Amino acid sequence: MPSAEHGFMKVVTGMIIGLALSVVVNSTLTSMLGETGKSLTVLVNVLIILIGLTQIERAKHWSISYILGYFLGLLTLGRVLMEDWELMIYLLLIGGYLALKLLRKTDL
Repeated sequence: MPSAEHGFMKVVTGMIIGLALSVVVNSTLTSMLGETGKSLTVLVNVLIILIGLTQIERAKHWSISYILGYFLGLLTLGRVLMEDWELMIYLLLIGGYLALKLLRKTDL
């Protein structure tokens, strides 16, 4: 079963890829399409967020240590690489999964 280190590295890798993709797409669309490109970048950023949220759907299959590593990775890098509202959504969802896993583990 993957460990906390694997969860941490997964979130770090995902954030770096998301940031790079966002920068490349945003700069390309803006330079090619001007004002229309700026509008399209908003849609691309929403798509990137939705792709990240689909990753959370897989959390129900993660181990407690993996979720903990993922959560700590979000806390560490999310403050720098994510918008506050986006980080809050991710933290609430992953924190909820972690709490559910812990409750099931302790049979409460």
